Amino acid sequence: MPGFPRELEERLKNDPKPFGQCLAALGLSWRLRAERGQPIDVPVLDFGLAQLLLLPGEMYVEFQLMAQKLRPESLVMALGYGECAPGYVPIERAWHEGDTNLKDWCWVGPGSEARVVAVLKEALGSRPY
Repeated sequence: MPGFPRELEERLKNDPKPFGQCLAALGLSWRLRAERGQPIDVPVLDFGLAQLLLLPGEMYVEFQLMAQKLRPESLVMALGYGECAPGYVPIERAWHEGDTNLKDWCWVGPGSEARVVAVLKEALGSRPY
């Protein structure tokens, strides 16, 4: 998994493709943010019968399905790219399967799924109407 500062700094300076440099810059900015302990917001607009959830990065579709299971009585619409900081945010199984998406645009590590599920539970917890 790229994300080691030296590797990303090298790519930022020497990748001949602008998109590669862009990915390196995103990875480095995420790394600095994580080191500062700056949290990611996961806002929810709750309309009663429907919720609009804004997730960070490129979330695997399984997170949308998890969010819907947390509020089965309503429509949960999950949008991604609330911010691009973490890149791909995979489910745990993707690590074990060797998903190639995790080699270039992913700056989170194994164990991220549990953290996302905890955030979903907090954001979509039961609310009295």
